[in-house]
Amino acid sequence: MSLFLDQIGSSSMVMRSLIKLLGTLKSKLRFLNKINAYSEIEKTESMRMDMMHRKAQASIVPTLKNADYRRKKSHAHSR
Repeated sequence: MSLFLDQIGSSSMVMRSLIKLLGTLKSKLRFLNKINAYSEIEKTESMRMDMMHRKAQASIVPTLKNADYRRKKSHAHSR
């Protein structure tokens, strides 16, 4: 019986250690994600324009897909 209790105690210690390690890794990853060398670089006007273009494209593509889907859907019902 005491062997069983020792195993339970040691497994809970291992679990606590793993949880602590996981918490440490999460905080380090959050810190590393905040550090972005590219964001610290002084950007030229062309770099800013390129970033604006990419953001605009990223928002336009889903909108056009959604509009095409609705158009196809409405044509299918009108036949």
